[in-house]
Amino acid sequence: MVPDLISAGLASLELSASERRFVADGTPAYLVVQEEMTPELIAAWLDEQPDPYHGIFVGGAAIEWKIETGPTWVRLAHARGMRCHLGRCGPPDRVRWAREVGFDSIDSSFPLWERSRMAAFVEALGARRAA
Repeated sequence: MVPDLISAGLASLELSASERRFVADGTPAYLVVQEEMTPELIAAWLDEQPDPYHGIFVGGAAIEWKIETGPTWVRLAHARGMRCHLGRCGPPDRVRWAREVGFDSIDSSFPLWERSRMAAFVEALGARRAA
């Protein structure tokens, strides 16, 4: 992902624009979106960027915002041929939601805290455990 400022909204977008050129060739560049950003703003912003982005990373600190806007970010990314990633997606109910909405990837530290959390996380992913 291109560097961002957590929960800094439009200031984060400015930082990302200035840092995009430092992403190595051949490395996917994901734009982090967060509170204060709208799909309309980001679509117009992406149209003006000299270097392409390969995905949208739905970040920010407000879980409610991610849930409310997540489906729209997925649609925007997919309409542009980009992938969409959801940050901090840990509890099994949120993992199942992310799958249903169509996120391409997620991240979480949730399953690392306890073995029982790992099992619930893997089950929510719909993945099979290795023997």
